[in-house]
Amino acid sequence: MLSAKARGAFILHEALAEIELDHFVLYSSVTSLGGTIPQFSYAAANAVLDTLAHYRASLGLPALSVNWGSLAGGMAVSSKEVASYLALTGHRPVPLSAACDYLDAAIGLNPIQVAIADIDWAVWGRMHPPSAGTPRFAGHINAAKGTGAASDSVRAELAAMPVEERVKALTHMLVEQVAEVLGIPGDSVDWHTPLPELGLDSLMAVELRARVTMALDVEISALELSRSGGLSSLASRLGDQLTAAR
Repeated sequence: MLSAKARGAFILHEALAEIELDHFVLYSSVTSLGGTIPQFSYAAANAVLDTLAHYRASLGLPALSVNWGSLAGGMAVSSKEVASYLALTGHRPVPLSAACDYLDAAIGLNPIQVAIADIDWAVWGRMHPPSAGTPRFAGHINAAKGTGAASDSVRAELAAMPVEERVKALTHMLVEQVAEVLGIPGDSVDWHTPLPELGLDSLMAVELRARVTMALDVEISALELSRSGGLSSLASRLGDQLTAAR
């Protein structure tokens, strides 16, 4: 993905060097701005496109790099798993008809680089906590604060429970999330079997991490999920995090 997309863009740049163009539009992605866990090469390739646009502009050549978000009917929503992951990380699909209008507007404004995406910044902020301290995202995330009252209420309720009751409640919650990720009935999920033995792969661990973060607003890595023991032991560790944060 990295070589094909990046090299292809440079081939076009070189082939059209002697031709007077009205526009030179590169289809990049928001992944070059915020990253995406399963697709590092894809994010890097799009960052190359953004850089090429700025390089062309420095030469006085027309250039526009569009950092597209999730498009309804596009590649990002062609897979149920990918669409689910994007939704959990705050990406909402942009209708294709609206995308065309946005592109026309962007070309008319004549920027070098522009992002066209529909992001739920409250969700994004919970899924990417460090983003709240970056100039690129801080304004959006801070403006969306206050929409996490539901998760705050759940956290407070769980933290106030006796230890055994809290672990049991968290385990039931985790069972529901694991069953949804694996596409199996909840009653078939064993509480004590390590998650990888249940069939949880690395991409599923990323989705499960997203679901747990959304539900509880706690920091937990996908790697920890894939390495953890059963759900009951994971629930116990999550419970400790909730009480420590009080």
